Amino acid sequence: MNKWSELRTALHVADLGTVSAAATALGYHRATVNRHIDALEAEIGARIFLRHAKGYTLTEIGEDVLQVARTTKELTDDLAG
Repeated sequence: MNKWSELRTALHVADLGTVSAAATALGYHRATVNRHIDALEAEIGARIFLRHAKGYTLTEIGEDVLQVARTTKELTDDLAG
């Protein structure tokens, strides 16, 4: 699986708060979003999200990981622009 796709998916979940909203925004099925999150957490070896009945919130490790992902996205966007 593509790590950037997994990180991008995690960014959407973090920004939108739910798997359903991220799936809609990305044009993915909810199961794909869940697979991306599971794969990313397995690769890191830690949970990046706390799951709640009303959505997802970042763990401390998740905040660190997604800050790096945000910076990477900004740099990539700058290069593309």
